[in-house]
Amino acid sequence: GQHLFFGSDATEEIVKNMDLTQFRTTAFATHGLLAGEIEGIDEPALVLTPPTQPSKLDDGFLTASEVATLDIPSELVLLSACNTGSGNDLQVRSGLPSLSSAFLYAGAKSLVVSHWLAETTSTTMLTDKLMKYLVTDPTQGTAKALQIAKKEFIDAKAEWWRSHPMFWAVYFSVGAN
Repeated sequence: GQHLFFGSDATEEIVKNMDLTQFRTTAFATHGLLAGEIEGIDEPALVLTPPTQPSKLDDGFLTASEVATLDIPSELVLLSACNTGSGNDLQVRSGLPSLSSAFLYAGAKSLVVSHWLAETTSTTMLTDKLMKYLVTDPTQGTAKALQIAKKEFIDAKAEWWRSHPMFWAVYFSVGAN
């Protein structure tokens, strides 16, 4: 299957209207919000490119409840953003779904999500390594490929400081793969 990578041109309207069933990998490289982090956004969300004219369809925030209505049967959804696997008190008290559970509900077989704020350069490096290992040997699965990519950070010699867990432990694998 094809791979789809959302970058700076991704708007909420495009994501909602695109046929996402044809992609093996779907990646969002953006910022993740916890419930209530921004006034008026009371559930976890991905920040997408803001529209010129905000509307009910596209306010620039793809919330967990909106994700859950999509059809995304990807082998892997990569949420290369901060706090995509985390929740907070508002989310727990309100019984709101996490972004992880919303993407699984939308059909994703596995996810790579984050525990906390992610450092941009290391995130890019880890994502590149993860995708390289998945392309090299797709049978090993997401969790194993992520483990191998993280081990490269731990064993780094040239940039020894990247072995600190803050650079590689932020991401974890969720789902069947």
